[in-house]
Amino acid sequence: MFTGCHSYFVIPKADYTKISTMEDIKIVYTNGREFIVEKNDSTNVQIAGDSLVISEGTQKKIILMDDVGKLKENRFDLGGTITLSLVGLTIVVVLFFSMFPFKT
Repeated sequence: MFTGCHSYFVIPKADYTKISTMEDIKIVYTNGREFIVEKNDSTNVQIAGDSLVISEGTQKKIILMDDVGKLKENRFDLGGTITLSLVGLTIVVVLFFSMFPFKT
């Protein structure tokens, strides 16, 4: 709750080689379906040739890059955090002042 907002940002193709060091990854297929890989100690994501290989423990999933529309990385979103903070503060102020109406 206090970690702020997180959003998925598109990973440029030039950064696909760094995919194993990135946080949670969203795979958007060409047909519009989405698949989220939550990274932990036993999860590994890498590109091998024309395939995306996701391994967790002894399980392995291979996805052809032709089926992948884009890859997105989960990152902290400062703009979203500031916006939600301002909206929340505004609601608190409005509720506070509505309890004590101005007398004219």
